[in-house]
Amino acid sequence: MDFGYCAAKEVSTLHFSMRNTGEVPVCYNWRIESPFELEPAGGTLEPGEVQKVHASFLPGEASVFTAQALVEIEGHEYKATLPIKGVGKYPFVALSA
Repeated sequence: MDFGYCAAKEVSTLHFSMRNTGEVPVCYNWRIESPFELEPAGGTLEPGEVQKVHASFLPGEASVFTAQALVEIEGHEYKATLPIKGVGKYPFVALSA
């Protein structure tokens, strides 16, 4: 997931969906490092259910940020990662006469 260029100290958001393609309920928890955040951070998906996940990026400075979002399934060793990146930028203005 790539947030691209985002203004430093401002929140940018993206969305993605996760679906339980199995036949039993799945309890999950997301782990992600700042300045990224995922909501909901955890929950339960019933078979066939789709959950919309809101990803936010709040860079505190002008820099490149990368992270691996990790989703863990409770009671199982299954884990999956989602690479996330974004670039915090300060605004620049050029004036000419």
